[in-house]
Amino acid sequence: MPDGLDGRSRDEDGRIREKNGATKIRNLVDKYPELEVFSPDATLSGIRTRYGVQSIDEVRQVARQKRS
Repeated sequence: MPDGLDGRSRDEDGRIREKNGATKIRNLVDKYPELEVFSPDATLSGIRTRYGVQSIDEVRQVARQKRS
C-alpha cells in the first residue's frame, strides 16, 4: 500500500485510511497521549459513537476537553 501524506497509508483509491473502529484505545495512546483519559479497553468506534464524532482528530478534541 503506498504511503500518503505524513507517512499515512492510503487505500487503493488514494484515500487516506481511517483507523479501524475495533482498535483499542491502549494501542493508540503511544501516538495520541491525550487519549489516556479514556479506558484502555474502550474501542475507537465506541468512543466515536458515545461522543457523536467521526474522525480521530475529533476524538482527540473530545479527549482534550475532558482533560480541562
